[in-house]
Amino acid sequence: MKKSITLTAVLLLASLGLAQNPPAGQTPTAPAAPAAPKVAKAPEAKSAEEFKAYQDAVAVADIAAAETAVDEFAKKYPTSELRVSAYSRVLEKAYQTGDANRIMSIGRKVLAIEPDNAMTQVVTATAIAETTREADLDAAEKFAEATKLADASLKNIDTMLPQPNVTPEQFEGLKAALRAMAYSTKGYMAMKRKNYAAGEEAYQKAIEANPSQQDAVMYLRLAVCQDNQRKYAAGYANAVKALQLAEGQNNPQVANLARAERDRLQTLMSNAPKAAAPAPPKK
Repeated sequence: MKKSITLTAVLLLASLGLAQNPPAGQTPTAPAAPAAPKVAKAPEAKSAEEFKAYQDAVAVADIAAAETAVDEFAKKYPTSELRVSAYSRVLEKAYQTGDANRIMSIGRKVLAIEPDNAMTQVVTATAIAETTREADLDAAEKFAEATKLADASLKNIDTMLPQPNVTPEQFEGLKAALRAMAYSTKGYMAMKRKNYAAGEEAYQKAIEANPSQQDAVMYLRLAVCQDNQRKYAAGYANAVKALQLAEGQNNPQVANLARAERDRLQTLMSNAPKAAAPAPPKK
């Protein structure tokens, strides 16, 4: 599964300020402050024992053991506000190890608790799209699930509240990254199903959604979609862009793919029949 700095940032930003609170009443009361923009309520433990159990669960290093530990925590504290935060910590570990199956497993557990969690919807949809092959017997079912999650996330992103300690700039960056990931996921599913026009549209939206964080893979896949529609000039330009980004990000695997696509499109443009010159007007 493709790793991305963007997704790591999304996961970290989404957890800022979360689950850092001991049971209510154990911290001093802060002085009154002027009204501030509305933010999401940070989850709190209801007891010292619950908070300690949470800390122990998220401290487990092994990914499989960590998921089991969080499952046990969620079972012991079925109404805990810390359940989503605990699963999100394991979700980040799963991403870092490229474990797409575990990302899907944990993502579905989070969505059972918070069905409108936009970040988890995007991450889960991406994992499904990246691992599903069109030849899979359940491909249609998986693509439908991923599409539903990606579409829902695009709606829920607009109603997200920032977490405490997240600056407005960070929050806008988070939302832009999530939108780009959602559109990219839709584009990849369309490309896998050979619906290249829909793939092109989705990848263009993905790139436009987060212009400050350009992704070489998005440009490369956009080029492939355009290639398959014989939009060779546009595809060539995007393949060149993908190559530039991949080389700048020291990603030789993507750079090699982008270089091959660029060369292919250059050859296709060179071999394309020249349009006949228009006939001179009759006098």
